[in-house]
Amino acid sequence: MLIEVGEIVTGAVLMVGAVVWMLRWSRLSERGRITLLVVTMLAALGASFMALNFHLASGANHPWLIPKDGFDETIDVDTVLIMFELVLVAFCGHVLVKVRSQHEAAATDGSPNLRGVAT
Repeated sequence: MLIEVGEIVTGAVLMVGAVVWMLRWSRLSERGRITLLVVTMLAALGASFMALNFHLASGANHPWLIPKDGFDETIDVDTVLIMFELVLVAFCGHVLVKVRSQHEAAATDGSPNLRGVAT
């Protein structure tokens, strides 16, 4: 039961985060942007942890092992999913640092407008 709830919550957070990013990013405050980025990073970390556990629990081949059958997959979907989610964490971390640095630069300049944060 806990695994199913975790999967649904993680998936919902990632989907809602993507929609908010596409439709409302320019209208979010700095606090809203930081919240969106941190929640997305946490959801992606949780999803990668779940995918790694499912990969190991299913007894799948590790990507560095050559399969015995030539037509068997070497890299499965779980491995690709883990890499994608870690890239998402790194990207959100980069944007988070950029948002914070632009906010600090605007605060030292005295500029109140933070809406033009480029991503």
